[in-house]
Amino acid sequence: MDLHEFFKRPEPFDSFSKEVTFYTSLQGLASALDRIHTFKLDRTDHLADFSRSGSHRDIRPQNVLVNSNTFLFTDFGLSDFKDPFDDRGSQTLWKAGRGDYIAPECYGEQFQRQKVGRAVDIWAFGCMIIDTATYMKLGADGLERFKRQRNVLWRPPIENGYFFRDSSLKKEVLQHVTNLQAQKGGSAYHKLLKAAMSMLLMEPSERLASRQALEALEFVCTVALFDDLKSALVSYNDFLTSQAENGPSQATLWFEMERLNSWATILELYGEALPPAGFMAAAMNSKLSQTLLSDLKGVVDRQHQQMIRDANPSVEVEKSWIFHSQFQKELTDCVQSLFDLLPLKLQKRADFLWTHRLLETSEVDELNTYAVDSRKSQNEPYQQLGDRATVKKNLITLAENLEPHLDLNNFYLDPIKLTDIHTSGTHDFGNYAREAGKVRVLIEPAFLATERAGFDISVEEMTIRKLALARLFSTPKKPVDFRVLDCIGFIDRAVQPGIGRVDYIFKLPEELREASQHQDFGGMAPKDDPQSLIQILESPALGDSDVPPLEQRVNLAQALVGSIHSLHLNGWLHKSLNAYNILLFPNSVGMADLMQPRIIGFAESRPDGEIWTSSGPEINPSLSDYIHPEYRRGLLSEESEGSGQVRFRRVYDYFSLGFLLLEVGLWRSLRSMASKHRSTGTESFKEALKSKYMPLLRSLMGSAYAKAVNKCLQSDFEAETTGSGAEGQLNEFYINVVEPIVDIRVA
Repeated sequence: MDLHEFFKRPEPFDSFSKEVTFYTSLQGLASALDRIHTFKLDRTDHLADFSRSGSHRDIRPQNVLVNSNTFLFTDFGLSDFKDPFDDRGSQTLWKAGRGDYIAPECYGEQFQRQKVGRAVDIWAFGCMIIDTATYMKLGADGLERFKRQRNVLWRPPIENGYFFRDSSLKKEVLQHVTNLQAQKGGSAYHKLLKAAMSMLLMEPSERLASRQALEALEFVCTVALFDDLKSALVSYNDFLTSQAENGPSQATLWFEMERLNSWATILELYGEALPPAGFMAAAMNSKLSQTLLSDLKGVVDRQHQQMIRDANPSVEVEKSWIFHSQFQKELTDCVQSLFDLLPLKLQKRADFLWTHRLLETSEVDELNTYAVDSRKSQNEPYQQLGDRATVKKNLITLAENLEPHLDLNNFYLDPIKLTDIHTSGTHDFGNYAREAGKVRVLIEPAFLATERAGFDISVEEMTIRKLALARLFSTPKKPVDFRVLDCIGFIDRAVQPGIGRVDYIFKLPEELREASQHQDFGGMAPKDDPQSLIQILESPALGDSDVPPLEQRVNLAQALVGSIHSLHLNGWLHKSLNAYNILLFPNSVGMADLMQPRIIGFAESRPDGEIWTSSGPEINPSLSDYIHPEYRRGLLSEESEGSGQVRFRRVYDYFSLGFLLLEVGLWRSLRSMASKHRSTGTESFKEALKSKYMPLLRSLMGSAYAKAVNKCLQSDFEAETTGSGAEGQLNEFYINVVEPIVDIRVA
């Protein structure tokens, strides 16, 4: 049966009863057309190297065969194949064909035949797609109506069903396509129509080439297969929900459904536009990805039917759970295979997006499910999600007082047990006596005031924030890329509730103590104390020969951007990023190890969200240059007090990070760079940054690094929101700052 006869059938037959078959069949025609236009044989498979520029020249429904599951081109009687190196090109005189798919360039004003190229095939294929899309939604009757509508006066006295008249598409065709766009056809259907319209351009040179047409149809077909799979997964999940009392856990199913959504988002399957040329080839293996999507759809359908049968009371519950467990493993393996087909950069983006979307929830039970179920998996992204879910769950339960039984007294430490206190450089260190013995600690003071800078913070919120910080950093399994110290608690030195000082006590890593070979001093080795980045940058002995190798500075920068992104992903704002709050530990020879930095200085930090009062930091003159000018002005302005105009935002952390990255790249302190200017907010410093420091940074660290730093310093990010709305800004920061810096490789 040819396509002309197929279009007359009231109902499609065999596999065409499923709409996805139309997409795969059109993709098959696009692939065949590309092979015709760029015909090539190679010596390996065909014993000869041979290439030709071909064209079919007679694409119409009568020349397309239809079997049970695809379309096939036939009748190559008018086709033409030329030497691709022939100076005359691929254009030849039009051989009069038949049908409604004649291209505009085929006839001149006096009906004389013109020289045409391969673009006539693209035009005809676009017409065929429109007719096929019409049949898919409106059936044989709808397609017949469309033919009658476009069968109008063309050139007096001739009437025909061509898609164009004079120098444009017929208004009847344009209106019909508009009506089709209004159909509830899903994303793939609308993209299919867009692909067709990009082939129906009056100027032949502006139409898609055959390879571009193939890429467009591959993309559309991938969207259709994904939508088909997603529909099957949603249906199966709904069934399990209806069996909630006796049904198996749905956690893994939810994880993988969200991973698939992230995979689709990264590939822009949800977008309105078609991808640019070359995107599909660069982003994925279309053939393997489509096979995986199709196979997984079959697996889901079979599992759904199996579970429906097992829902019979006579079937043992344990048996159905075993089947579901096997299915979940197959689902996980298949989704991972889809991720593995992505370039590494896109894999990381998709995993970030997946993690963020799952952590959007504020439901403690849901987060607990993620935490528990994730740790059962050997899949690394699952385990990382579990760690993040645990941290967020702990913060929410504390903030909402959902765990009144929690012994918060565990966080209150005895000041008598804190000994050997000394100042080393910019920070205080000591020993704290625990049951297992003394541990080396960092002492970080935080000065509390329930009324400061016009912000009225309740004693209750102050207490919650104090405990939240301690609990956040005491969580046993924190995400590795937090790069923070373990908090063992705090010593409350408040003179009255909400007023006074709190000393947070952070345990220094044991492994870093073992790496150092210096002699102990009263249980503490001052020479072994970690140093802040500012100490090192402003060391009097620092000379050109002391600048760390490029790979070490890059590694430090990568750790910093990863840490801030990770903290923000978990909904935590730092608020005091500067070189004083980057701690570097001595290695085995006593030199600062840039490979294992720790972020400190969380005294002013808080969870992100509108329910938390923003208490601006006390402005330290030596650190004020790191503070975003807008935030600094707001803190100092009496008019803004209590108005909420100076709420701390994520972009203010990004701004501070930008200066940190500048310091790391140039290996010079911000204070030394700004010494000739009143502050980093002055016009003179901005000019020096633009004309001197940024060009120097570019030459030392590369364009990608400098561009990421500039993005932070310009605070050029989309509008900020919290919760689910945070995805856009977090994603922008990841793509424009984290990804470029993490991707830097030093040979």
